Amino acid sequence: MEHLPVTERQADLVRRAPQEIEEIKVHALFVFDRLRKLLSETFTQQTWGLSLISQGSGPSAEILTPFGPIRMDLVPFVNDQGVQGRYVIEKQGISETGQSVWRKIWSLRLDVQGRVFQGDEATLFIPSRLRFPGVDNDIALLALSILYAAGKES
Repeated sequence: MEHLPVTERQADLVRRAPQEIEEIKVHALFVFDRLRKLLSETFTQQTWGLSLISQGSGPSAEILTPFGPIRMDLVPFVNDQGVQGRYVIEKQGISETGQSVWRKIWSLRLDVQGRVFQGDEATLFIPSRLRFPGVDNDIALLALSILYAAGKES
């Protein structure tokens, strides 16, 4: 792999990296709290088979699904749009040697503005914060997307 010089524009993208990473963490906590609230509901646990295993303060989470446990963790990165965060979603499985392994099955992308994208190439987003009081359809779709990713054949 060739390592090209960093351009001035690229260097400008990381000038506020610590502050922007903290802002992204705050947005990730909003997503985590919304997800925790949904996964604590009896309906979600009984109908979809989703429940939160870890009760930490986030943004990391472990979720039990009918397809096996998954975990989510926030990883900061930079690309041509600037500093962002990737919620990496991994599923637990067993290796050929019988060892427990985690493999990436999906990811969410968060930007400094609080937009949450389903995948790196997605252009449609949901806001990290609940827009209106009441039913949280955005986070329900996100939870069902996580469930689908956990069960999808690789």
